[in-house]
Parts: sequence; structure tokens; C-alpha cells
Amino acid sequence: MGNGTGIDALTGPLIVSVGVGLCIVAVIVYAWRDFTARGRVIAELARTNADFKQRLAERTIERDEAARDEALAELARTNAELKQRLAERTIERDDVARHEALVELSRTNMAQEYLKREIEREHRASAAFQEAALPSRTPVVPGMQFRAIYQAAKAEALVGGDWYDAFRLDDGRVVLSIGDVMGSGLLAAVTMGAVRQALRGAAQILAEPVEILDAVDRTLRSEQPDRIVTAFVGILDPITLTLTYASAGHPPPLLRSANGEITALGGSGLPLGLRSIQTYSSETPQTITLDDSALIVLYTDGLIEATRDIDVGETRMRQALQSADVWNAENPAAAISDHVLEEVRDDVAILTIRIECASVAVTRPAGALQRDARWSFAVQDRHAATEARDGIVRVLSEYGATETDTSISELVFSELLGNVVRHAGDHVEFALDMSGEAPVLHALDRGPGFTYSARLPMDILSQSGRGLFIVRALTHDLNVTRRHDGGSHARAVLAFAIRARRPESRSQPPAPPLVDLVTIPIFARS
Repeated sequence: MGNGTGIDALTGPLIVSVGVGLCIVAVIVYAWRDFTARGRVIAELARTNADFKQRLAERTIERDEAARDEALAELARTNAELKQRLAERTIERDDVARHEALVELSRTNMAQEYLKREIEREHRASAAFQEAALPSRTPVVPGMQFRAIYQAAKAEALVGGDWYDAFRLDDGRVVLSIGDVMGSGLLAAVTMGAVRQALRGAAQILAEPVEILDAVDRTLRSEQPDRIVTAFVGILDPITLTLTYASAGHPPPLLRSANGEITALGGSGLPLGLRSIQTYSSETPQTITLDDSALIVLYTDGLIEATRDIDVGETRMRQALQSADVWNAENPAAAISDHVLEEVRDDVAILTIRIECASVAVTRPAGALQRDARWSFAVQDRHAATEARDGIVRVLSEYGATETDTSISELVFSELLGNVVRHAGDHVEFALDMSGEAPVLHALDRGPGFTYSARLPMDILSQSGRGLFIVRALTHDLNVTRRHDGGSHARAVLAFAIRARRPESRSQPPAPPLVDLVTIPIFARS
């Protein structure tokens, strides 16, 4: 038991030592083998790297050249294809653009044609309206010649709002008006027509130009508050040869006398549509007595603004008016236009009135030169009053008045004379105007002047106001205005028409008086 154990003890370490030695040998062997293999691997790797590098260099050069050739070929093909496609797209784009341009041009042409038709339609409507609104004829007054011209602007497609007008009232006075509506086109033409008609209507009721303009201003502001209109209104009285006028911001008309002197008929009033903001007192109408021979020219601003310089236009205007060609022209309005205008830039309206006192015969029908239907006398001169009454009856009878007509005319004469006796001084002038459609009996005095009321006085037995009320009841119309140089002017429009003239009978004595014109009141007759 003991020996075995000792051998075993010796054998164990020996075996361990041998094992360790074998391991060391194995390690050495493996290490040597790895070193050798590593050397071979490294050498092989070196050879492979060198070969690879050589082959890589050769393949890179080859690849670069081939790639370059392929790239150039591809680029050539791409460029050719791109050029082809670009050409095709350009043609396609040009076709599309051309089509779109043609469509747009067609739309533009259609729009232009539509606009042109609309402008032409509005122009025709405006022109037709304006033609209808302007007077178709001028008054016929013995010894007075009315001429007018209207020219539309050639550079504008639309008609403007210029107008002129001249018409005779029933009492024989002639109302003159001219004006310009700001703006152009159909609306301006419509406004022009409305203002012109409003002026006509106001003149039938109101006696003074300022009152007429104020009334039309109120009408315009109520109907078209955004419109502004310049206007001039004058009232020409053939019996007294006076012109009473007022302006609403309009260029002043010119008056030319026989000796060449020119007077501007200006005013200070604001245009229609603005007169409500006038802070100062309303202007007073001005009155001028006309010479034996004179020429009045009313115009719109297109006449003097054609050169774009008003001073130059006004100078040309005065030069034209002083020329013999205009003074002696059959149509002074057209002659002035020819002298002043080189080009019609704006609408132009011109109205001229020629006065020739040598042939003024408003107390007889047109064409007659006699002025024998006037009577002037002291109111206390009964014989002169009777002659005046008989003369009036005789003239009326010559022109178809019936006995009833002449009887009424005598009553009117009597009441007008009685009114002068009571209120207007010691002298009176009567005139019988036979130049209109109805006879007009005028009574002019130099007294302090008086007013007329169409109403009967509260006291029917009062001597004041009753006579004129009777006259108004017996006549077609009656109005009384104050004369600018003192006194009053009564106009009684008799209520029958002038008929064909009958041959004057020399053998027939004048009709006996119905009343004593001065001393016997009208109501004293049985």
C-alpha cells in the first residue's frame, strides 16, 4: 500500500512535466508554422497587390477611355435627341402661342367693335337728343336778326352739353340763353335739355333773369345735385330796345356797336348747382340800352379755349367782332366761328342778335317799317288820350279785330291809363305791338313804379289793385316790370289772335268812345 502510493506520487508529476513539455513543443511547432505561413501569405499578398495594381491601372485606363467614348457618344445622342425634342416643342409651343394670340386678338377685336358700337350708339343718341333739344327756329322780330351755329368737337366721340336758345314770350319780349353742362355724353345732353326747358318754364312766370337762374338752380340741385352748369340769361325788349341780363358763371357775351366799340356783358353769379353756397348777396340784374345798330354775341367757352389759351381766344374773338366781314355777314355766328376757330377741340355754340333800329317795327307786323302805333301824351290831356284810344281801335280793326275785340281793348286801355293816373305820374306812352301772334298793348310811365298782384284786393271797392285785376281778367296775360331808368312797364296780351289785314276804310269815322278815359271810372257805365 505504501510502495504503490509512492510510485503514483512520482509518476504524477512526471506525467505533468511531460505534458507541459509537449505543449511547449506544440506551441513552438505551431508558431514556426504560422510564421512561415504568414511569410508566404505576405509574399503572395504582395504579388497579388502588385498584379492587382497593374491590372487595376490597366483596367482604369481602359475603362476611362471606353467611358469617355461612351459618354461622348451618349452626349451626342442626347444632344441630337434634345435638339429634336426642343425643335418639336418649340413648334408646338409656337402653334399654341399663335392660337392663343389669335383667340385673344379675336376677343380684343370683338370688345373693340362692341365698344365702338356703344360709343356710336351713345353718340347718335346724344346727337339726336341734342338736335331735338336745341331750338328748331329762332324768333321773328322786325328789325332783329337771330343767327346761331353749333359745332360738335371733332376730337371727341361724345356730344357735349352746350346749348343756345332764343324764344319770344307772349308779351313780345325775347328770352336769350346760352350755357354749358360740365361733362360730355348722353347724360350731359339730357341735363342740357332739362336745364334749357327749365329756363323756358321759369321765364314764362318770372320777370327777372336773376330770378330765372335761381329757380333753375333749385331745380337742378333737387334733380341732379352733382351737376354744374354755367349759363347766361338775357331778356330783350323790342319796345324799349333794352337788354336785361344775368350770368351764372358763364363767359360774358359781347356787344358791338356801329362804331366798333365792344362791351362785355359780364356778371358775378355762381354757376347753376352752386348758387346755394353763395355767401354774398345775390347779384342784381343789369340792363343796357342798345344803340341804333348793334350786334350781340353769346357763346360757350369752346370758342375761346380752342387754342388752350383763353387770352388768345378772347383776343381773336374781339378782333373777329371788330372786322367788317363779321359785321356785314349774313350769318355773323358762322363768320365768327370761321375767324376764331382753327380746330374744334370742344363743343361750340354761338348765338348772335343783330339790331337795326331803322327797321325795328314791332308795333307793326314783320316787314313793315312804320312805327306809327305809338302814342305819348300827358295823362291829363283828354284829347290826346282819345286820339290814342281811337288809334288803337283803328289798328286792331285793320288786322281783323271784331267789335267785341275792340271793345275789350278799349276797356284794357282805360284801366291801364287809370292806373298810371293814380300811381305813376303825369306822362304815359302807349304802344301796340302787332308783330306776334296776338296784339300786345304796352303802357310805359316815368313814375315811382308800382307792383302788380293777380289777386283781387280785400276791399272790392278799393281803387288800388282793382284795375289791374280787371285787365288781367280781360286779357290773355298781364305783367308789370320796373324800368331800369325809372317807372313801370305794363304789358297786356290781348285775348285774340291777329288776323289778315283788311283794307283801311277812309270814309268810315272812328268808333265813338265807350267811356271818358280820364274822368269816368269803368264801373260808372250802365
